[in-house]
Amino acid sequence: VVEDLCVQGDTGEFAVRNLSFELFPGEILGIAGVEGNGQTELVEAICGLRPIVSGKVLLFGREVSGLSPTELYRLGLAHIPEDRWKYGLILSFTVAENAILGMQRERRFHFLGFVRTKAVREHAGKLVREFGIQTSGISAPVKSLSGGNQQKLIAGRELTKDPRVIVAAQPTRGLDIGAAQFIRDLLLRLREEGRAILLVSADLDEVLALSDRVAFMYEGEFTGIARPGELSPEAVGLLMGGMKGV
Repeated sequence: VVEDLCVQGDTGEFAVRNLSFELFPGEILGIAGVEGNGQTELVEAICGLRPIVSGKVLLFGREVSGLSPTELYRLGLAHIPEDRWKYGLILSFTVAENAILGMQRERRFHFLGFVRTKAVREHAGKLVREFGIQTSGISAPVKSLSGGNQQKLIAGRELTKDPRVIVAAQPTRGLDIGAAQFIRDLLLRLREEGRAILLVSADLDEVLALSDRVAFMYEGEFTGIARPGELSPEAVGLLMGGMKGV
């Protein structure tokens, strides 16, 4: 649940203005809009990467303001980030090391100051197999992977955390057709499993095809929320352009 959320952008101006919405289990809520209208700042605030100026973000009844990404993960939030190199991967690390980011202090991977290498390798190998990640091996540097395979690794890692809520920001950007469809199919399957998914994408067709409801964002506010089949192309254009109440 997001209540009256206000978030500042990098310039100090408000990028998100008094935004309120609710996300339900078994639903994909898509956020559509021209880039630069507050989508990035909204996602970062929800995922503990940007301070909240006012308002609330509630995750299963708990306010998330001040919680770290690791604490949010423990509450059941997964994040497929918009910038995979900034937030999703450490490029100097191997595939195996990136496969446990955010989980590296868990007892299954780390005990009494030592890394449980066998467990890490087994986990990474399972991700590579199940998500069809093309790599020369789990000891390869993650920067050697294609963009699509890097995104598959991030998605696999986040989703093996067994999240209840998934925030997917530009999840198919820069991917080839096959990798993009893999990610889309994965999001649909997770919805069928009852996960709540917030999808932010600059690809309007993608948002309309995947979402149960679509929120149109303009200058930090929602101009409307509707089911994709309820709106004409003309209405979609007006909402994207900032007209409310269409």
